[in-house]
Amino acid sequence: MRVFSWFLIRLIYEYLYRYPTASNINLFWNFGVLSGFCLVIQIVTGLFMSMYYTATTVDAMSSIEHMMRDINYGWLVRYAHANGASAFFIAVYIHMFRSFYYGTYSRPNEYVWYVGAIIYFCLMGTAFLGYVLPWGQMSYWGATVITNLVTVIPVIGKDTLLAIWGGNTLCNSTLQRFYSFHFALPFIILGLAMLHIYLLHKAGSRHPIGYDNRLANKIAFFPYFVAKDSMVIILFFMGYIYLVLLNPDMLGDSVNYVDANPCVTPSHIVPEWYFLPMYAILRCVPSKVGGAIAMFVFICLMFVIPFSSKHAVANYKFNANRPIYWFGVTQVLCLTYLGAQLPIDPFDWLSKLCLALSILILINWDMVIIKFISILLSFTNYYPRQSGAYNRSK
Repeated sequence: MRVFSWFLIRLIYEYLYRYPTASNINLFWNFGVLSGFCLVIQIVTGLFMSMYYTATTVDAMSSIEHMMRDINYGWLVRYAHANGASAFFIAVYIHMFRSFYYGTYSRPNEYVWYVGAIIYFCLMGTAFLGYVLPWGQMSYWGATVITNLVTVIPVIGKDTLLAIWGGNTLCNSTLQRFYSFHFALPFIILGLAMLHIYLLHKAGSRHPIGYDNRLANKIAFFPYFVAKDSMVIILFFMGYIYLVLLNPDMLGDSVNYVDANPCVTPSHIVPEWYFLPMYAILRCVPSKVGGAIAMFVFICLMFVIPFSSKHAVANYKFNANRPIYWFGVTQVLCLTYLGAQLPIDPFDWLSKLCLALSILILINWDMVIIKFISILLSFTNYYPRQSGAYNRSK
């Protein structure tokens, strides 16, 4: 017990009290802490909900209704969990876009970015699994659409789908599998978040100016940045409380309050708002295989972004790609809007246009192949030595 207490005190002292932090970081650096705060809310509320939820196709919806109507403050826990997912994604997206804008994904923080990308994948998987658990109309048909994407995998696609379903269609086995993974993934995300923080502290947190972190003017994390983080958490929590108490269904879909019916397809299947850009890409490609590949590539681009850094100084003032950055953000927002619309013209061809523009952004911004070849050539000493005149001048 003494060893554990000593370790905990040492950890708090090194990472929360004495940790040197650049004095010029702005409010956008607070959304990493805010994401961790949202993760804790989701784990706590999810544990309480798991006490009353029944993972069967017959009782899933009725167990949620029982918790909201008959359990003291059950409605509060359920709405806090449902809107906490949206709050979590808002904090994570702002945290990611800050990294895009200031170029903090580049060396020496590329491993921090890779772990963060894995966290984002796990977060999307957790959110999708949780969306299926109420077993409403939108849950059932959303699960049908997404799980059928694995059939594009050659040879093993259909067998993989049957293994996910646990039968020839969505059934009790499917719901129980989804519930088990939905319960386990947040703890995996928690472990990855700890690794994310460790790598960040090992490499050093970047700052807006972008020069070597070792040359930055630093101050202690406590009390300055603790107070700054607390202010952002309080302001963000006020908006979160508004959603939970006054408008809990603003970001949801009322169709999902209807029990799942495999015989009746909704007129318009729409996922949660944080999946809309990927859904718009999936839907705008006529081919099922092409749409699945386009969506997968769009998501996996995060792993090649560190190769796109072309500047020794990762600073938004010196970065020539700022117009392309804002153009890319505009494309993501447009795809979010288009993903919620009916798959008819003009929304369909506008989605295709946004997808084509996103590909152009990839070609002009990332240039991964050129960067990768230059790295290989630098390791093989391909570049010729400097001229003798230059050496004589030294």
